[in-house]
Amino acid sequence: MFMGYAVDVYGLYAIIPPTMTDHFPSMDRQQISRRQALIWLLIIWGVVYLWNLGGLEFKGEEARRALPAVEMLKSGNYIVPYIGGEPYYKKPPLINWLVAGSLKLCGVQNEFAARLPSVVFVLLFPLILLYIPGAWPDNNIRFMTGLIFMSCVGILEKGRLIEIEAVYVSLTGIATCWWLSTWLSQRPRWQIWLVPALALTAGMLTKGPAHLLFFFTVVLSVLIANRRLKDILVVESILCLIVIFGVTAWWYYLAQNQVDSTAMQQEINQQLSSRIFSLKYRLSENFSSFYRSLIGFLPWIIFLPVLWNQSLLQSMAPDHRMTCKSATLGLSIAVIFYLILPGSMSRYLMPAYPIASFMLAWLLNQQDIYGSVEQHWCAILKGSAPVIVISSILSLLAVVIHPGMDAWRNSLLWILIPALLTAGYLWRVRPRYSLVDLVTRFTLLIGFFVFLFNQLVPIWAPEHEQRRPLAQTINQMIASDDTLYVYRPGYLAFIYYLREPMQYLVQPEQINGNVHYLLIKDEAWTELSQSPVLVNRSPRIILNQEFRHKGNVLIVHLD
Repeated sequence: MFMGYAVDVYGLYAIIPPTMTDHFPSMDRQQISRRQALIWLLIIWGVVYLWNLGGLEFKGEEARRALPAVEMLKSGNYIVPYIGGEPYYKKPPLINWLVAGSLKLCGVQNEFAARLPSVVFVLLFPLILLYIPGAWPDNNIRFMTGLIFMSCVGILEKGRLIEIEAVYVSLTGIATCWWLSTWLSQRPRWQIWLVPALALTAGMLTKGPAHLLFFFTVVLSVLIANRRLKDILVVESILCLIVIFGVTAWWYYLAQNQVDSTAMQQEINQQLSSRIFSLKYRLSENFSSFYRSLIGFLPWIIFLPVLWNQSLLQSMAPDHRMTCKSATLGLSIAVIFYLILPGSMSRYLMPAYPIASFMLAWLLNQQDIYGSVEQHWCAILKGSAPVIVISSILSLLAVVIHPGMDAWRNSLLWILIPALLTAGYLWRVRPRYSLVDLVTRFTLLIGFFVFLFNQLVPIWAPEHEQRRPLAQTINQMIASDDTLYVYRPGYLAFIYYLREPMQYLVQPEQINGNVHYLLIKDEAWTELSQSPVLVNRSPRIILNQEFRHKGNVLIVHLD
């Protein structure tokens, strides 16, 4: 039993007297139940990813994913994404569909609703893996894969943002790990290929074909090593390819019928050629991408040599050993390919994270690999308990000196109590505990500091925000029943926060007598101010605000 259902799930083991815990049996090679694994995953996911999800304003490219979703809900056109009233061809629309669905489901347009699809997909990979049909992999492998995946730096960074990576990385993991699990379990062929077909198709509609290399290099390596390459030619496999490319081609056909097909094709060609055929090859950039991709898999990167550990491989059954070695080879080939691409970026390698998490969990669960280092592992976990308490106290002191007692009271409740529970839970760690238990506690340690960061940063963040304050200023200047017209803005993230009604204009001729409030960039205003459409309109600039690197943003009142 995994430390007892009520004890382990609710963290009460930390406060049970030592005389009582002596009666718990050793956990070596014991299997966690599926229900316990599910509850643990939900708790860790909720604390790390869901908590305070909307506390910070959009940053980076987040609004570029959210603005098309808002336009889809307004216009009813879900085929072609639009930003600033103009078609956006650089990415397929699935991420926009997901955000639009989340905004509709939540009934509110805010950061939490927009980011929700990303965190849901972070959870989706471990959940689907947990419920893959068949006796293999066992629950420990499934559970540990989810822990490793959800706690690596790259996923922690991208998983709480509206980022394409959070979605298509999870989809790649679902497709690859499902195929490996069902193929080794000798499930029916339709079962082996159905879920990968759906996941890979969704991946194509998220970012294009980049993830296919990771899936098919692993699959082909496994089939070649096991002398079953003919399995790639079965009807189900061919139908998988037809679904992947057929659905994508159907969306492309519908999109071309709505927009300038030449411009769309040129943009797609430019996106592909810039990644594969770029003439700007800098070895230093490729090394930098490799370095950042390794950082993205911290802290579990220290275990990667386990993938080539011969003693662990020899402990496997022959068919599993061959499959594990060949899958690792296939994954390595895909990583090397993207590393040598001109202009390679670390995010291109992120689909390797869920697959590497699965391979690590698979090998680490072969036997007790710790030996003498098990004591050091427990010492690290036990030593982290006072670190957590001290960090929490210092954080609370920092909150105290921050103006606003409400922030102080909330932080006292949501920092001190979790800190004491987590510290007590880690302090009770014993060398007799299994690998699964140690990894769980280590993940909780990571999760607590992420939780602490997510709890504290929003207290100070408003002092440094620009997008939300600018939008609030504009909203206050314009009456709620007046329409704000936005003239060819391109990508301006703060537009997400502007109040309706709002309408985009892309041609000077659209500025008619109904337009009284016009939002426009300063360079566009320089050109438009000489246009005959403004004759007798007495334009008056009522706001001139600098916005990051986008120049100045103007609000012009027209009579």
